[in-house]
Amino acid sequence: MPVINSTEGCHEAVFAFPSHIVPIYGLVKRLAAAAPEYYFPVKPFAVEGYRLPEGYVLKGHPQEPVELFLKTPTENIKKALQVAVADRGREDMGVPWVALVTGGPFALTAHVYADLVKETFAGKSIEECRNEPLKCIPGLSAVSVKDLPEGVLFVNLESEIPRMLDNMSRMLPKATAVCVNTFEEIDPTIVNALESKLKKLLRIGPLSLSMDSEPASDEYGCILWLDKQKPTSVIYVGFGSFIPLPPNEVIPLTEALQESGFPFLWSVRGKTKDLLPKCSEEQVLLFDIAI
Repeated sequence: MPVINSTEGCHEAVFAFPSHIVPIYGLVKRLAAAAPEYYFPVKPFAVEGYRLPEGYVLKGHPQEPVELFLKTPTENIKKALQVAVADRGREDMGVPWVALVTGGPFALTAHVYADLVKETFAGKSIEECRNEPLKCIPGLSAVSVKDLPEGVLFVNLESEIPRMLDNMSRMLPKATAVCVNTFEEIDPTIVNALESKLKKLLRIGPLSLSMDSEPASDEYGCILWLDKQKPTSVIYVGFGSFIPLPPNEVIPLTEALQESGFPFLWSVRGKTKDLLPKCSEEQVLLFDIAI
């Protein structure tokens, strides 16, 4: 989604990862309101032209279509930049750039400190250090190695997602600024840890407050069902809309949730709902994710 400023002498472009269009659009609206002299025409492009290669047969791994998909935005961003360069009439692209991290600061901190994590646990297998606390990262001493996001300690460079995250951890410290969905009061230790690694940290959270969309309808009766439950007693289960849960994992997960004895609220996608074993309505409420 390139956003180009038409004011003479000034050009801005905003590129959104496809699943993060809503929060970045809310941020752009805030920027436009603060600087009404700027013009932000919006044209989606990131997934434009995405198709599986002709004759390609998926091998069944749930991340496979995602990895193929991740290669498309890169090419489309390059094309959009070429358009911007042609419009500007200049070839140099030595411009400041700002990254927006829509998630919280904890996983981001782990990625930014990835080299220190690798150095701290060098020579150990994941089984040997899985329960060791991350005392090397300020603010994450209560987190153990086994809780780290994929690709922080061991990077599988053959896989697109870990490779992308590894590249991200190396590129973000080079950004002019990084906008993070947080605010200092929620965890000043983490904020200070990030500020020591980044050129400039902009705390713009919570992003949800900048989204002025209409409240979603409660067609599945989630609120009414939740009102019947005891306080702090419900487990929420949601894997997003990007990667479907493999069928062979659905039933074991459901059985584990049932055995927990806690009521749970599960947002599912399409056919996943048909794979679930029968559950009592008192314990579980299922609803489809709107795609």
